[in-house]
Amino acid sequence: MEVLESIFCLIRDTWIPLILSIFLAYIAFQQMATNRNKLRLDLYTKRFEVYLSVLKFYQELIENGSSKETHLDFIAKKESAKFLFSKV
Repeated sequence: MEVLESIFCLIRDTWIPLILSIFLAYIAFQQMATNRNKLRLDLYTKRFEVYLSVLKFYQELIENGSSKETHLDFIAKKESAKFLFSKV
C-alpha cells in the first residue's frame, strides 16, 4: 500500500505539473504565433494605405495636376510611412 501511495505522490507532485507546464508552453507559443501574424496583417494594412495614397497622388499628378487635398494626404501618409517600413 505504501508503494502505491509513493507512486501516486510521485505522479501528483512531478508528472502533473510537468504535463501542465508543457501544455501551457504550447498555448503561449500559439499565442505568440497568432500575435505575430496579427502584427504582420496590421502592418500590411497600413502599408497598403500608404501605397494607395501614393498611387492616387501620382495618378492625379500625371492626369491634370494634384489637388491640394491629395497632396496633403500624400505628405501625411509619406511621413507616417517612416515608421511602417524598415530600412534594409
